Amino acid sequence: MDENVTSFGYSAPFLLDSASTTQMIVGSHRGQLFYFNNIDDNLNGTFNLVDSVFTGFRKFGTFAAPAAADINNDGYLDVIIGNIAGDFTLHGNIPNRSK
Repeated sequence: MDENVTSFGYSAPFLLDSASTTQMIVGSHRGQLFYFNNIDDNLNGTFNLVDSVFTGFRKFGTFAAPAAADINNDGYLDVIIGNIAGDFTLHGNIPNRSK
């Protein structure tokens, strides 16, 4: 596993139950977010890094700390990411509304 993931986790992990499978998002001191699966019944703590987009082009500020809640009361979780400078970004979950 990538050293940046194992050595530099910062924030409290956010656990998400999606389709009866637990997933986890955790922030790093470098401003990256890491998204993992293979959480359920995994006592040895070897989780799978799901998507490299979370660790690539986007930085969210030093000591990124994600949280999720349904901010706009539409039934979908939105992600809020804070950092040590006190900045926050809101990433709204916009479902497919073409129907």
